[in-house]
Amino acid sequence: MNNYILYYKNDFQTDIFKFLQVLPDKTKFHYSKSEITIQYFTLTPNYDFLDTISTENQPYFFIALFWTVLIDQVVYTHFKKYYSNFQRLTLYPKFIGNCTGTGFFTSDCGHHQHPKKILFAMNDYNDLGNRFDFDKEPFSQNIKYPKRKTIVYDINFRQSVFEMEKEINEYLKKYQPEIDNKICWQLCLNEL
Repeated sequence: MNNYILYYKNDFQTDIFKFLQVLPDKTKFHYSKSEITIQYFTLTPNYDFLDTISTENQPYFFIALFWTVLIDQVVYTHFKKYYSNFQRLTLYPKFIGNCTGTGFFTSDCGHHQHPKKILFAMNDYNDLGNRFDFDKEPFSQNIKYPKRKTIVYDINFRQSVFEMEKEINEYLKKYQPEIDNKICWQLCLNEL
């Protein structure tokens, strides 16, 4: 078993909980108290939100978050009639654009982002994901100096594909057999 899957099975739940605990409510509960959202900027090295996760676990955290958001989006998009049960069972967070611009229509607010942007955000030192006006002032106390070092994740990501196929298939067979696990997995692979 590789280090990624050990992390995923043993530490990811704790780390995601710690990460969500430090996010300001206005980012974490952007739409409602019943739906957890993670905004793009909170994952960048420019802010201290990820300081609750050990440096050695951060690459694994980003990979696990990528898969979590991906499977959530695939089930929502392609298996919509089963999604409410999936959401109730998993309580996975939603990954959205930044909602701190001057207005709803001048930002990525309200738009779910492709999970690949999670892997981009982790090393986005220039806030390239902030396409529009981004008001950093409300989060100035969270600006990180010095910024986090670049996270290398390629090898671990490649290893995660095989392991996540097993995890996703196992989950679907056990908890939601009405979702075809082979089709679902292929739809996940199509997004890589």
